[in-house]
Amino acid sequence: MFSDIPLTLGIEEEYQIVHPDTRDLHSYMQQFLDSGQRVTPASGLKPEFMTSQAEMSSHICSDVHELRAELTRMLRIVCELAERDGLLILAASTHPFAHWAEQDIMAGDCYRTLLDDFRAIAQQLLVFGVHVHVGFRDAPGAQDLMTEVMNQLRYFLPHVLALSTSSPFWQGRDTGLNPYRSVVFEILPRTGIPLAFKSFAEYQQFVDVLGEVGSVI
Repeated sequence: MFSDIPLTLGIEEEYQIVHPDTRDLHSYMQQFLDSGQRVTPASGLKPEFMTSQAEMSSHICSDVHELRAELTRMLRIVCELAERDGLLILAASTHPFAHWAEQDIMAGDCYRTLLDDFRAIAQQLLVFGVHVHVGFRDAPGAQDLMTEVMNQLRYFLPHVLALSTSSPFWQGRDTGLNPYRSVVFEILPRTGIPLAFKSFAEYQQFVDVLGEVGSVI
């Protein structure tokens, strides 16, 4: 039954904007956004929490081959944009020596809400990631499949983390942990391995409770 449910794929990747001389993070995302003649909204370029971050999001893809092509397109666009302004783009989970206290926050209601809710915790989130999205189209059995996949994915999360080895450095020191991004991100209360759910209805009830107490919007 589940094999008949069509799935879609998408990906978001967060890049570091780096100054070529200092190799430090450079607050320049707003200038990228202001250069509307260079990058159209359809390209997928959008801001992230800090002004030294640039995010690219893919189109909706039907398979991993299409998703790979999207990754190439996204990286090419952001690298060309940075090169025109004499900057560099770095793809890694943390910057080797940049300090979170020296970063500027992007303007916007969603970022202000994050700061209001978490204050110093949010300010320390100088991390960069790759988000893979799997879409379950509306079809009989899709909700059950989504719940089953989410439950089984919990087992593979440590394996995925073991592949995330692009953040051994934090604020100029060797942390001794290759995926140090996960340590930084754990300070955010809304993170962690999800619970296992017996059904989609149980999952939906849990989400409704989080909404009622203000943990999710």
